[in-house]
Amino acid sequence: MLNSSKAAKLMVALLCGSALCTSVAFAEQTDGQTRGGEAKEFSLAETVVTASRVEKKRVDTPANVTVVDAKTIEERNYQDILDILQDVPGASVITSGFRGSEQHVTINGEERILFLVNGHRVNLTRGGGHARQAFDIRSLPGVGAIERVEIVKNASTSLYGSDAVGGVINVITKRGAGTSVKADIGAGSWGKRKYAINGGGSTESGFSAFISAEKTKQKYTKFKDTKTHDTLKWDADYDFEAVSVRLDQEIGEDQLATLTFDHTMTDAGQPYSYRGNGQFYPSAIGATGTMLDNNVTGKYEWGLSGDNNGYIQLYLNNNEGNLYQTASHSNYTEKAKGISAQQHVKLFEGNNLTFGYEYNNSKIENKGTYKEHSLITQAFFLQDEWEFVDSWQLNAGWRYDHHNYFGHKNTGSVSLNKKFNETSHAYVSFNQVFNAPQGNDLFWPYSNAWGFEMGGDENLKPETGHVVSLGYEAELSDKTHLNVAYSRSSLKDAIRWNTVFNPDWTGRSFVENIDRQKKHALELSVDHRFSENWKAWASYVYVKVENDGGTGTFARDETSKPNLYNFGVQYENDKWNVNLLARGANGLSRKQYASSGYLTADLTAQYKVNKNISVYGSVYNLFNAAYADKYGINAADGSAVYPMPSRSFFVGVQYAF
Repeated sequence: MLNSSKAAKLMVALLCGSALCTSVAFAEQTDGQTRGGEAKEFSLAETVVTASRVEKKRVDTPANVTVVDAKTIEERNYQDILDILQDVPGASVITSGFRGSEQHVTINGEERILFLVNGHRVNLTRGGGHARQAFDIRSLPGVGAIERVEIVKNASTSLYGSDAVGGVINVITKRGAGTSVKADIGAGSWGKRKYAINGGGSTESGFSAFISAEKTKQKYTKFKDTKTHDTLKWDADYDFEAVSVRLDQEIGEDQLATLTFDHTMTDAGQPYSYRGNGQFYPSAIGATGTMLDNNVTGKYEWGLSGDNNGYIQLYLNNNEGNLYQTASHSNYTEKAKGISAQQHVKLFEGNNLTFGYEYNNSKIENKGTYKEHSLITQAFFLQDEWEFVDSWQLNAGWRYDHHNYFGHKNTGSVSLNKKFNETSHAYVSFNQVFNAPQGNDLFWPYSNAWGFEMGGDENLKPETGHVVSLGYEAELSDKTHLNVAYSRSSLKDAIRWNTVFNPDWTGRSFVENIDRQKKHALELSVDHRFSENWKAWASYVYVKVENDGGTGTFARDETSKPNLYNFGVQYENDKWNVNLLARGANGLSRKQYASSGYLTADLTAQYKVNKNISVYGSVYNLFNAAYADKYGINAADGSAVYPMPSRSFFVGVQYAF
């Protein structure tokens, strides 16, 4: 385990070692220019917006950031946001084994993540079931609407507040340009069908529009029993639809008005879980679940052509969910309205100030469980960025939060970024944390269904603490990119749902504050282009989560995954694009997982018939592995409660006109 002194030594080593790496890179390229005029595969000159709330080069950003752009999404045949995020270094997508179930993602072992769409908050204040993540990623826009996804894998609490303990995921949708339309139709295993169309255009008057629509249906899912390796069938139909509309109007040279509408709907049959020995639990109870999201956002930006720029944004988020079962019915809603405003000011050369205000009012209700409650938060934030010496940048942030149930809290942050040149930098940051309990944590009353008792606690305390992050990132050449990052978090009064099962599957699930929780995460990743046709990438992430229940002794959280791996290799030419994408984990606790590790891979291929037509195909779980992403084992035979799908196929054709 890395303690604070070891972390400091690691930072010194990174800074010192970077001098050698940078000297090698600088001998080959200067100021981001490549040898022989060749196009660079990676660039720290790439602009990102999420980490600092304003546009900045990655090399000037003191954070661990991964960007997945539209080109990568198309090349790898990603069909939904789950496909995108599960290939991000350090990210782990947690599902119950079928597409109709809740889908959550952790970043370097942390569930407390803020989700944004075009910069506006979409997390659910009521919470996400028993997970610390207050969002189900199925609610994000379809891939046809996505221009890029920025994943910030550092605490960003002073800028974004609650939920940003582990980082921020910002989905940025496409803006209309020129005139283009693309249709996509595909079919695959288990009765899967997909129909999608998207297109957009722009006028000389500065108006642009982009519209995306898709629908996916699947009749059932097959999986492999992790003990017997028998192939079994989930009776879980799946119906998903997504519509995104974005309208932009330029006003003069430096103003922009944007209106967006995002709709997603998931309707799926849901077996509760797999009981083992070929049986589902509860075997006599079928369930269907529906989740509906309709979000509308209006945004006005000014000063886009200068140093002093800002925006004001209004949003309405409407989330509805229904779970119908033979014995019960649950109907939950969350209606949120909010405003955010921000101004960025250049105070003097080398010094910039960003400040703003956020307001969110969420009305939550579960008609089958608890009555309506309003959770209201307000916040003021500011961050000063000061290049106090050439190539050294110091950022200091402050945030004031007020919660209608938990009062007010001041938190701060400080970060230091050292830019060695335009192709390498190192950073260290410190963020304080204030994270209020979610609605389900507070208001879920104790109830007993099928002998299983569960409930929330209105006496919960907010989570407080801090996160320390440090890292080094460099383009070692125009063909090789290296990233090393470490983070350590310490939370007081950390909130968790604790579940105790009896041998007959009765039991109790309850929410509680534990005395402290500590997390350590180390990420190592490298990308390399071998030739014009071949490139590869790999990452390793070590995660350690420890809880202290008040005894003064920390014990490992055995639901976490300590070792995560991602590998990929791509071949491309004028006609073909082929990707082998692999991911795995090991060191899993046998008390919580059916096996100590797993490795799975997907194979995708795309062929351009001509400039208008492309055909593609994917093989998921290529090696037909029997594994589970989510913890939980059956008392009956030790198999996984939530096994992942077995090998499946999907093929399709795209036509652009």
